Amino acid sequence: MKIFKEIEKYIEININEKTVLLESLKLININKGDIIQEQDKSNDLVGFLEAGVLRSYRTGVSGNDITYHFFEEGSFFTDLYSFDKSKKSEVAIEALSNCTIYTFDKKMFKELEYKIENWSCFALQYYQEKSSCLLNFNAKVKNSTAFEAYNLFSKYYKQAIKKSPQKHIASFLGMSKYTISRIRL
Repeated sequence: MKIFKEIEKYIEININEKTVLLESLKLININKGDIIQEQDKSNDLVGFLEAGVLRSYRTGVSGNDITYHFFEEGSFFTDLYSFDKSKKSEVAIEALSNCTIYTFDKKMFKELEYKIENWSCFALQYYQEKSSCLLNFNAKVKNSTAFEAYNLFSKYYKQAIKKSPQKHIASFLGMSKYTISRIRL
């Protein structure tokens, strides 16, 4: 399972811990276009994307969606601020393709700290690495031309580039969908 491979990049988990993790997870199949987490609602879940592509976005006052992030298969996803602080989520999370996800709620996530050695270390290391990668990506995009930014996106987000509408990629990169269309020619 991809979830084990991802976790084992950060910590070792033995067969008993894998069993505990399996028993803690809830498998859900999500259809393209389904909203997994609603904006302005409380978020009590962490998910792992076994297959598919998701995006987090916020609908602005004008009604336009602003894409904040893409989640590709083999990664964890959540609105971390909402999950951690028990506040309303500032973003929604939407399936851009049919997806298979594993989820656990906040209570189960906390219980895993007592059932899986180094679970807290894993969560912290994972968050730090993904945050660092995103900051690095954003810094590179900020100092790039539209063409260079799109090429960086295609390098960093190999699945999202194939399964995401141009308007979501454009929003994420801070450019118009027409600019994306010209670049892709």
